[in-house]
Amino acid sequence: MDIHDISLYKWIFLVFCALTIGMTKTGLSGVNMPSVIFLALIFGGKASSGLVLPMLIIADVFGVVYYIKNTNFKYVLVLMPYTILGIFIALFIGKNISNNIFNILISIVILIGLVFMIFRNKKASVPTHWSFPAAMGTLSGFSSMIGNSASSIMALYLLSMKLPKNNFIGTSAVFFAAVNLIKLPLHVIYWHTITYNSLLIDILMAPAIALGALIGILIVKKIPEKPYRYFIITASVVSVVVLIVRSLMV
Repeated sequence: MDIHDISLYKWIFLVFCALTIGMTKTGLSGVNMPSVIFLALIFGGKASSGLVLPMLIIADVFGVVYYIKNTNFKYVLVLMPYTILGIFIALFIGKNISNNIFNILISIVILIGLVFMIFRNKKASVPTHWSFPAAMGTLSGFSSMIGNSASSIMALYLLSMKLPKNNFIGTSAVFFAAVNLIKLPLHVIYWHTITYNSLLIDILMAPAIALGALIGILIVKKIPEKPYRYFIITASVVSVVVLIVRSLMV
C-alpha cells in the first residue's frame, strides 16, 4: 500500500483502530475486533495482517510493562509450543489461500472457540488434560497468524483456568507479546506483508495506541472481577458474530 494514496476517511479509521488496539492490550479484550475486521475489508486480509501486527507489538509494550507483575508464566509456557505449531500451520496454509478463505477460516476458528467456551462455562472444574492447552495453543497460533484474531481463543483458555482479572490481563499480554514477536519475521520474510510504507503508518499510529492503552487501564480499574468475566465472554461472542459477518460480506 502507498501511504500517499490513503484517503482522509481511511486515516481516521486507522486512528480509531490504533485506539482500540491500545485498549485491547490493557484489558478491554476484543474491542479492537470490529476495526481489525474492517481494515481487512479495506486493505485485504493478508495486507491488513501485516499492517496491524506492528501496531499490536507497540501496544504489547504498554500491556506487558503495566501488567507483567500479574503474569502467570506457567500458562504462557504450557501454551507456547502448541502455539508455535499453530503459527507454522497457518504460515503454510496462508501462503496459498485467498483473502476470502482467510476470512472463512478465521470465523470457523473463533466459532469453535465459542462452542468450547459455552461448554466450559457449564463446568465448575478447571480442565487439566493435556489436550485442552494443546488445542487452545494450536488454535491461538493458527488464528493469530491468519488474521490477528486469537483473542477469544486465549480468553477461553484463561477463563477456563479461572484467573483473576489482573492475572488474566497480564498473562494474556505476555503471551501475545511473545506470539507477535515470533510472527514478525515470518510476515517480513515469508509473506512480505510488512513494508516500509506499512511500518511508517504503524509509527504514525503510535500516539493513538498509547492513548488507547491509557484509556484501557483506567476503564479496567473500574470493572469488578465478576462483571469483567462477563465482559470478556460477551466480547468473544461479539467477535464471532462480526467475523462471520465479514466472511459473508467478502
